[in-house]
Amino acid sequence: MGKLRIHRSNQWYGGVRDYKIFLDNQKIGEVGKGDIKEFNIPDGEHQLFAKIDWFETKKISLNLEKDEEREIVLKSSDKSKWTIPVIFILPGLVYLTDLKLELLLLLCIPIVLLLLYTLTYGKRSFIKVE
Repeated sequence: MGKLRIHRSNQWYGGVRDYKIFLDNQKIGEVGKGDIKEFNIPDGEHQLFAKIDWFETKKISLNLEKDEEREIVLKSSDKSKWTIPVIFILPGLVYLTDLKLELLLLLCIPIVLLLLYTLTYGKRSFIKVE
């Protein structure tokens, strides 16, 4: 049996919630902000991914041999540093500045597109595996 050590970085995104860890589509545990957890993994080929809310990592192939140890680091991608604040702060700033409706709608189009990207195609790129 191999050993998998998962280290979650100490970043702000999702800091109050744990990343759920899945091996072969089965939840094997959770990792909190700044935590390091170890999991005993059966020998052989496996698919691993982590998830928080709607966001998840890309599935990675993991082949552990007997008594082999691996370490993986999970962290928020660089996108999460600006995407979430833009989605929530920019509309409020636009509202507070009392802009004309046409300009307000024009400014909201990029926000809506960014939100749609984040919730669809981009959902698997918010958490990085290193």
